[in-house]
Amino acid sequence: MPVLVLVGLLALWGCDSNEVAGPDDGERVRLEGRVTDEAGYGKTMADVEGAVVTAAEVTANGSTRALDGQATTDAGGRFALDVQTDAEVMVLTATKEAFTTKVLVQRRGEATVRAMPMTTESKAEADVYVEARSRAGDEVTAAEVAVHVDADVAAEIEAGTTTAAEVAVALARGTEAEEEYARDEGEVDDETVGRSRERKREAFLNLQAALHAAANAQAEASALQALEEAVARAYVDAGASAEVQAKARQAGKAALLKFYTGTSARARFALRKRATLLAAYARARAVETAFEASGAASARVNALVEARNTLMARLRAAASEEALADAEADYRTTVEAELAAELNVDTTLITTVKTSLNTLKGTLDAAVEAATSAEVVASAHASFYSNAETTAAAALATSSKAELGGRVLALLATN
Repeated sequence: MPVLVLVGLLALWGCDSNEVAGPDDGERVRLEGRVTDEAGYGKTMADVEGAVVTAAEVTANGSTRALDGQATTDAGGRFALDVQTDAEVMVLTATKEAFTTKVLVQRRGEATVRAMPMTTESKAEADVYVEARSRAGDEVTAAEVAVHVDADVAAEIEAGTTTAAEVAVALARGTEAEEEYARDEGEVDDETVGRSRERKREAFLNLQAALHAAANAQAEASALQALEEAVARAYVDAGASAEVQAKARQAGKAALLKFYTGTSARARFALRKRATLLAAYARARAVETAFEASGAASARVNALVEARNTLMARLRAAASEEALADAEADYRTTVEAELAAELNVDTTLITTVKTSLNTLKGTLDAAVEAATSAEVVASAHASFYSNAETTAAAALATSSKAELGGRVLALLATN
């Protein structure tokens, strides 16, 4: 989900809305929002007046069920629609002549729900979420969809050069690999996985509210960054370690890219960029946590935090594979220098260890390339990290903090 739009006033004036006669056991819910005609957040958008807005529930198996009632947008593109439902997730659709757009809406028992603005991007997110839900149930949350489907992915879906189904399959396999890796580590059980999904749902609710209320581009960018960080640390917030979070996120990234079958280079790069942002953030936090646990001085940890902030800014601005790779390479160089100083070893020894890990990384890459399931991708990553940590720690045995070196260099070896 991308860079963002002026949402205007929250009050809805001049909108038509019809009272809903929905399921007998449903409750009355008011849905408020705004319809625009542009491609994505952060761009000049025109409000759509006179569009008819309807709502549909998203069921547990990914099917949709239309709800009674409709509303018409006013001159500012705003609408208020009353429905009767117990659904937690709905899709709102706005149509006017040949124009159609959508937005995904999530609620937590509120009587009034304020949706984020409808754009081409929100339309793609809604379609991808419904497709993912039909394939993986509630495994793929709206937050995962929102953080991966940006303006470029949406544009490719709109143009027909990739499909919502192709993106949904990739997200489903990526989430599956992430969860599989986390469970295999032993410290994550089904309850922890459930809590991590709940953290992601909360992140989407926060994003939804923030984008509805955003009054400028800075507020919108902050909302997206908050979503990224919340998704990237969901397991940590659920009680797992930062290290497991980082490794699981990397396994998920590898599976997502492996199982994306679309032919659009633009969409593939956009998905890689978003997945890289999440994995890089989780990895950097794991590195910082490892240094802190080893008793590193605050100045050293602060240098790592600064390196992480620089990395994230460069990744967000990256417009090519080369830019992504350069940003990650510079981050690794900074961490390796800090690690050599912390371990009191020469940087040439770090370089030697990295060379030995390249063989293991080649084995991992081959296993991922040949994988036919997300489970295989997760298992390959588990084997890699175990072997990499042992190999690196043994090579650094002259240092009293060899274990720290093994853990950090294993984390840095994947990207």
